[in-house]
Amino acid sequence: MKSRLSFVALVVTLLSLASPAYAAPTGAPAASTPTASTPTPSVSRTATRTPSRASTAPTRSATPATVRETPAATAEPSATPTPTPSPVPAHPIDARYAELGGPTGFLGQPVSELSCGLPGSGCMRHYAGGSIYWTQATGAQFIRGAIFQRWGGKGWETGFLGYPTSSEACGLIEGGCYQFFQGGAIYWSPTTGATIVRGAIFQRWAQHGLERSFLGYPTGEEVCGLRDGGCFQAFQRGSIYWSPPSGAQAVAGEIMNHWGRNGWEGGFLGYPTTAEVCGLRDRGCYQGFQGGSMYWTPNFVAHAVRGMILDSWHRMGRENSSLGYPSGDERCGLVGGGCFQAFQGGSIYWSPATGSQPVKGEIMNHWGRNGWEGGHLGYPTTGEFCGLRGGGCGQHFQNGSIYWQARFGAHFVKGAIRDEWSRQGWEQAFGYPLTDEICGLVRGGCRQMFEGDDAIYWAPAVGANAVPREMMAAWGRYGWETGRLGYPTSRAWVQDAPNGANRAWQDFQGGTISFVFHDWNNMGEPSFTWR
Repeated sequence: MKSRLSFVALVVTLLSLASPAYAAPTGAPAASTPTASTPTPSVSRTATRTPSRASTAPTRSATPATVRETPAATAEPSATPTPTPSPVPAHPIDARYAELGGPTGFLGQPVSELSCGLPGSGCMRHYAGGSIYWTQATGAQFIRGAIFQRWGGKGWETGFLGYPTSSEACGLIEGGCYQFFQGGAIYWSPTTGATIVRGAIFQRWAQHGLERSFLGYPTGEEVCGLRDGGCFQAFQRGSIYWSPPSGAQAVAGEIMNHWGRNGWEGGFLGYPTTAEVCGLRDRGCYQGFQGGSMYWTPNFVAHAVRGMILDSWHRMGRENSSLGYPSGDERCGLVGGGCFQAFQGGSIYWSPATGSQPVKGEIMNHWGRNGWEGGHLGYPTTGEFCGLRGGGCGQHFQNGSIYWQARFGAHFVKGAIRDEWSRQGWEQAFGYPLTDEICGLVRGGCRQMFEGDDAIYWAPAVGANAVPREMMAAWGRYGWETGRLGYPTSRAWVQDAPNGANRAWQDFQGGTISFVFHDWNNMGEPSFTWR
């Protein structure tokens, strides 16, 4: 019996010792508190097993309970079988929220629970002042305001923009903000609102300097469905156009305005193929297009140059040439299917038969007085060639030539008279023309005067023949072509005569004029032989 009582006392003692161990995490290890609270379970266990000896058990348990409270307070290893649980890690959205100031930050109080299961294993949570979205690939990014609304209008994370890859960043010029997404970016400013920009158009805009560039902020969304599968996007001071063959190119200012007047990408110029390039002569700029180029200076509005006219202008040196910048657009519908374009210093004319040729200065002016391409000379077939005797210049046309020299001005020469002039050695030997061809003479004849008072006469019956000034003077005694001698039928000839003299003669319809002389400067009196 004594041994059984001792066992019960031991159980009671152990139970009384266990109570302080459970109370330890609360920080209240005092002996009186656990002693007062633990007897009830101790007595009930003892009463069940030995109810007649209940008075003995508490007496025996009191002593060991008091004695063994001290090791319980010192956190004996046997008293910590249940460790304190580690705190659960915060979700990246909650961590980001805390970084942004939590409830006292600009996001304010949460207005929804954390929601996961979005595309790409994403999560999100809404707050009074915005939202935070998270994926493993993009991290936790807040989004709010007008940018959030624009993103939502395109399908949130399921739209082409995907998840945000950065948070909103502000402090741009004009008070602007931006935010990057997997599929592009959204830029906002007080004057333009929130606008999406992406792909090749976004890349080109970035190369130009984004919102700080000459283009400024985007003012409209990308618009596609243009010719050849193209797209464009409008900005504050220009646009960016993209197509598969031309890539993305910015176009702005006067060049864009004139391109628009010519039908945009649907016109003959097509899409831009280069950026605008400035720093040309007279502060000019140009831009290349599929169908030509556009040039502009502060003193001239923008004009397009294309095709063979552009090729000819390039060969001359473009704006650095004597032609300078274009001063008008190409105009077609001329005779023979021709076109022309005016430049600062002249024009370039093109026709299927002659190609493109520049014409300028006094030669162009004289050609104009004779009816341009619709006149008797037709289109130019060469450019102007200079470096002739006395600083002269010439240019050939379909039906003649125009020669110019500072002393004599510009005059055309054509047909049989030009052929005879060439046989006489052009301006080198026979001199420059002093007049244009003059027709309406008797029997359908024509004449043209040349430097030194020489002349070339033509009539249907006799053809064209040059008449030197000495012969002209003698011929004039008898009334020129209207007199007895009529038209010349040969050129003037010279041969040796007896006694070291020279003999010169020329045949006419009505006779021959001849000279015998020793001195070319004093040929003496002519003699006439009549038919």
